[in-house]
Amino acid sequence: MPLKVLLDDLIRHHKVNPARVAPLLARLGLDVGLLERNASGVSGGELQRFCLLRALLLDPVFLFADEPTSRLDPITAQDVSALLVEVAKETHCTIMLVSHDPDLIAKRCDRVIQLTAAH
Repeated sequence: MPLKVLLDDLIRHHKVNPARVAPLLARLGLDVGLLERNASGVSGGELQRFCLLRALLLDPVFLFADEPTSRLDPITAQDVSALLVEVAKETHCTIMLVSHDPDLIAKRCDRVIQLTAAH
């Protein structure tokens, strides 16, 4: 099934303004043509950003982001993580960012909790 069907279901079910889709697609570096393809026809990075699109369209007040850039190349990961923080600040959404990348955490987080294995 094309990604557009998944997106249209979200828009209809949650009463999201469809006019918000194109600008957010652009901010995430996704072409609108992506919506015509199936999930199996897009890269892992595109699919990851599509999932972020769907989450951000719901205007969450809290977003648990577990390795949100794990499937992205380093440059796209930097851009997407910056966008995620930017959109969160604009919408007053709190993000709990979980990552094994200490540089990402240091750059993007206001507070850090580091979990270590007990020995």
